[in-house]
Amino acid sequence: MPPPPPPPVPLPPPIPLTLPTPPALPRGSTILVTGANGLIASHICDFLLAQGHHVRGTVRSLTRSAWLAALLTTRHGGNRFSLIEVPDMSAPGAFDDAWAPKAFTGDPDFKRFPTFYWINIKDMARLHVAALLHPEVKNERIFGFAGTYTMNEFLAFYRKHYPDREFPADIPGVECDLAEIEPAKRAEELLKEMGRPGYETLEDTVLDNVIDIA
Repeated sequence: MPPPPPPPVPLPPPIPLTLPTPPALPRGSTILVTGANGLIASHICDFLLAQGHHVRGTVRSLTRSAWLAALLTTRHGGNRFSLIEVPDMSAPGAFDDAWAPKAFTGDPDFKRFPTFYWINIKDMARLHVAALLHPEVKNERIFGFAGTYTMNEFLAFYRKHYPDREFPADIPGVECDLAEIEPAKRAEELLKEMGRPGYETLEDTVLDNVIDIA
């Protein structure tokens, strides 16, 4: 039996964002992130730790989320990230040990529609950090819309980067949504103020999601 493959080498932590001073919260603050093992929340934790903060994350199971604590401790050092188990968020007093007031309660009547817009998960996390720490972001909603897309663009990227593989033909008659999200420009301005060139590209975003399975 061949030996098991070596564990993957953890990626280096993200480069700290360049925020205007003074930030809304001082460096070293302890920040609570709910659902910390989720896709968006785990990236938010990563960026907050890179900014020099302490992060306390809530998860449904400490056992199933141990990987997150191990990963972020490896990337950012010990004694800066901790997890709190909240098995049932709807139970009375569920967050008493982490954070008392509720910021938002989901609406069961909220309806979802097919999406035609995209944003890189790292930009999504950066904009959450901006909403929390940028001193000029107050009482506003940030619209993170990097652009529109179709599946044909995905297929073009796959053919370009994996020419030895076969992919389905383009879907005929597919067009991008022509609506323009004006507030998205404000979100891109915030990214630039934090030292980014703007939104991550669609090509890089697609490749980030397939590199481990290609």
